[in-house]
Amino acid sequence: MQDRLAELRRQRALVAEHLVWLDREIAAAEGKPAPAPLPALTPSPALAAAAILAKASEPPPPVQPIAIDHSDAALLPEPQPADIKNDVRRGCLLYFALASVAVVALGALLVWASQAYKKNHPPAPLAPQDQVEPAR
Repeated sequence: MQDRLAELRRQRALVAEHLVWLDREIAAAEGKPAPAPLPALTPSPALAAAAILAKASEPPPPVQPIAIDHSDAALLPEPQPADIKNDVRRGCLLYFALASVAVVALGALLVWASQAYKKNHPPAPLAPQDQVEPAR
C-alpha cells in the first residue's frame, strides 16, 4: 500500500511540475512575466524516485532452508531407464492408435453422410439441350 501511495504522490508531483512548465510557456508566448512557482508540497520527483529505487534495491531477507526428511526415500524404487523407455514407447503407440481410429471414424462418417445426402437429394435431370443423343 505504501508503494502505491508513494507512486501516486510521485505522479502528482510530476503533473504539478508539468503544469508549472506549461504556465511559464504560456506566459512567455503571451509576453507576460512568468508566474511565481508554487512552493513544493511534496518532495521533488527525483527524490521520490530515488526513495522508491532504494527501497526496491534492498536485498530480501535470507530464506531459511527447509529440512527434508529422506528416511522414506529408500522405500521408493529407482526408475530404470529401460522401464521409462518402454513406458514412452507404449504411450506413443497408444496415441498413434487413437489418432488412427479417429481418422478412420471421421472418414467413415463422411462416407455415410455423403451416401445419406445422395439418397435424399437425387441429381437434377439434364435440360433438353444438354442431353446427348445416342449415335446411330
